[in-house]
Amino acid sequence: MKISVIDGFENDFARETSARLKAYNTGQGYSTTENHITVAAHNAQGQFLGGATVYLKWEWAFVDHLYVETRRQGTGRAIMQQVEDVARQHGKHGVYLYTGAFQTPAFYEALGYVESGRIPAFVGPHDEILYVKKLGIKP
Repeated sequence: MKISVIDGFENDFARETSARLKAYNTGQGYSTTENHITVAAHNAQGQFLGGATVYLKWEWAFVDHLYVETRRQGTGRAIMQQVEDVARQHGKHGVYLYTGAFQTPAFYEALGYVESGRIPAFVGPHDEILYVKKLGIKP
């Protein structure tokens, strides 16, 4: 057996790994349908205020990135509300995300997200935190 390490995901081995895993999951009865959405906020002049990139996969929505240009103006709350609305429209059970402890854990907690896991010293001395919010949609 030979084990290889290859930079990046844009290669034949990564594509083959992904295709075989999707085939296996489908064979087990799990859909491999995945949608990607972007939620963007702009002011009346069209200036970018912030946004989120989200994966809608299986029964959950995953917030991959959330960025807000100016904090404490309601932009982040509005973006996350839209993410949750879209997740509900797609029948997702909830939303989850990871954030650094140095970022804004209190923001997510104020929105009803619950800490569900933690990786110590993920970024320097700062922990990485998994937050989950169930949307009340029954499985």
